[in-house]
Amino acid sequence: MDIETITKDYILHNKTFQEIGDQFGISKQAVHAFYKRHKHKTIELVKEFENISVADDFCNQMKFKRKTLNITQEQLAEKIGTFKSNISVIESGKIKRSKYIGLICKELNINY
Repeated sequence: MDIETITKDYILHNKTFQEIGDQFGISKQAVHAFYKRHKHKTIELVKEFENISVADDFCNQMKFKRKTLNITQEQLAEKIGTFKSNISVIESGKIKRSKYIGLICKELNINY
């Protein structure tokens, strides 16, 4: 288990800590603790990943940015005054227009 693999799986491949833990045969709590312990390396890796074209569409940019900032959907929803379910449907691409998109862009510093 190395921090680069975990960070790539979490940030770029949208895997949960549970899925990563299952891959390595450990608990999601152990993966999360490992990820937090190596925060300094994670920040360096995220900077490298930002140079990789993740995707051009807003949904993937939003998900990537939120995860690199280590913000949950619940936390983002709270910051912009909505519910997690709204963040989830926007992030999934089910809703293309919403009054929250401008607020999300501002909060996550996304040009859209």
